[in-house]
Amino acid sequence: MSGIPASIVEQAVFVYGEFSSTPEGLKMFLEKMHRAPSRLEPPVAIEILREFGPQEFIGKVYVLQETAWRPATPEGASSFSWYQSFQKGEPGFFDMRGSGRWEIEWFRFESSARSPNPYLAVALKQTKAESAQK
Repeated sequence: MSGIPASIVEQAVFVYGEFSSTPEGLKMFLEKMHRAPSRLEPPVAIEILREFGPQEFIGKVYVLQETAWRPATPEGASSFSWYQSFQKGEPGFFDMRGSGRWEIEWFRFESSARSPNPYLAVALKQTKAESAQK
């Protein structure tokens, strides 16, 4: 992961995917019609910070900017449609590669001793449909 110190990458666990506010039914319809929902936003990586079991965790959001992964900042987050939609009260999802759809429980800005600058954190919970298939 370019842009992230190697010492952090070696210890961290990341998941990859895209945020979406597209309801599952519409997403499935578009896929059956061989028309994927438009992808105007950059891919997302989430560094898992805290786990509360196999179906729920909190992570630090990174976005791909040109060729490097960068933490989502308070200024940058407000430019993403998925963040704007969630702030308006619309349901949000994270389509995780290899693991299906996860519900966004919340977004908030956090910092830590390792990352003193504020970054966007997200709480995710695996959707009922996805966890029933496992």
